Amino acid sequence: MAHAERIQSGLNSYLKPILQDYQERIVCHTQPKILRDVIWGFNSFNPYELAIIDSPPFQRLRDILQTSLAFLTYPCAVHTRFEHSLGVAAVAARMLNAINERKKGCVDPKMAVEVRLAALLHDLGHGPFSHGSEKFYGRLTDENGGSIFESLKTENRMFAEASPSEIISFLLVTTASFKQLWSVISDSYSSSVPELRDVNLDRVASMIVGSDDLVGEGGRFYRQIINGPFDADKLDYLPRDGYFTGLEIVVDIERLLKTVTVITENSISDIAVVISGASVLEQVIFSKTQLYASMYHHHKVRAAHQLLMRLFQTILEREYKPAGRNLKDPISYIMLDDSDFLRSDYDDAKVDSIVRMIKRRILPQRALVVSYPCFGRGDAVSRENFEKLDEEDLKKVEKEVEGKLKLPENSVFFDIPDLPRLGGQAQAAVEVADNYRLLLQDLFPAGAWGKAFAGYRRVAYVFTTNTDTNRRRDIGEAVRDILGHLKYPIKLNGNALKLAKV
Repeated sequence: MAHAERIQSGLNSYLKPILQDYQERIVCHTQPKILRDVIWGFNSFNPYELAIIDSPPFQRLRDILQTSLAFLTYPCAVHTRFEHSLGVAAVAARMLNAINERKKGCVDPKMAVEVRLAALLHDLGHGPFSHGSEKFYGRLTDENGGSIFESLKTENRMFAEASPSEIISFLLVTTASFKQLWSVISDSYSSSVPELRDVNLDRVASMIVGSDDLVGEGGRFYRQIINGPFDADKLDYLPRDGYFTGLEIVVDIERLLKTVTVITENSISDIAVVISGASVLEQVIFSKTQLYASMYHHHKVRAAHQLLMRLFQTILEREYKPAGRNLKDPISYIMLDDSDFLRSDYDDAKVDSIVRMIKRRILPQRALVVSYPCFGRGDAVSRENFEKLDEEDLKKVEKEVEGKLKLPENSVFFDIPDLPRLGGQAQAAVEVADNYRLLLQDLFPAGAWGKAFAGYRRVAYVFTTNTDTNRRRDIGEAVRDILGHLKYPIKLNGNALKLAKV
């Protein structure tokens, strides 16, 4: 059985009873509701959208933290995927309205319904701690040792550029059980909203994974509102994550909405901004790099992330099943929420120890930092070799230093955070004259900005659970020595230890 078929079958089996129960008690909303959001103010949701929002798969998002364990460093970062998904729908609606105002009659009412649905549903595939678990289950392998998600991308070309959570969202939204739920909702509200009868959930799901296969070239801009160079997802999470961490993130969304448009060339319709909106797209890039440097890559955020990865790995290795779910199967993750992991009743001492460290904020400490100031002046070779390090290399370094210094197993963590992907924003279309476009990268060196970030702001950490300062220094020096003798050696100066404060 193909991976997609097996996963979708498992999702359907999970959803069938809970969605049948929901259908029996579904509330038939008669009026739109106004929901107040801390970022976007008052936003209206249609009755049929409220029926989706009230459903169990969507309500689960209330218990999935948007920024994983970042709240251990930024105490107010306790916002969830639930309000983010509502925010994405609100931004998508504003983008559609802005396009319709500038290009009268451009937006098909049926497609507008589908875009808003895709915005609401785009994160249903996220597991506990959002990208925290996605990073873990995205590396799961099948019984033959092959990558499950790489196989999924081979099976379906629509998944080629999609993340693991987007693929799971696609498979969930297109299950027979979810389609049955939509059929009930559509039948209930189509008398007042005729477009609901023609909604295609396969097309909605294709927008989530960023595929044009079902929207067609003429409808590409609909997909781009959901998954594109400056999509509603980015335009919500940038100000939202900034607000809840207290970071000053400047993206003039209102200005952007005044400039958004659609350009059609050779029957291909792309979302774009007029030339006066290009500066806001630059703000998107600046804000993204700022969030990565200040929050996502903050050393305490990364230390907590490494503990979370150890928690998942330990549970998997010891075959412990949170809430009865097998973590070897990616579908298990959307059957769980954050609280299923941070429980206090584990009967496994090792698992319980990691949970207690997270809950009590006993985080690993830095023993070594690898960043631009840590390379010798003019040592381009070490910088290039640093970029060649992969997961296998990191594990070897961890094991070697633990063996060399006779440290407990899994007491050293080598962490290299993912770099922000700025290439997509560089491909945003800018209308400089009537239906004449340039790409943002033609007006602003977005590609060079991305390379500069990779070269000067890329960072890696070596963490340890050992709290003794002298021992941490020993670990840092041992790792520095090991890195200097790799096949592709990385020479580090004294700043690697100074920046770790050992």
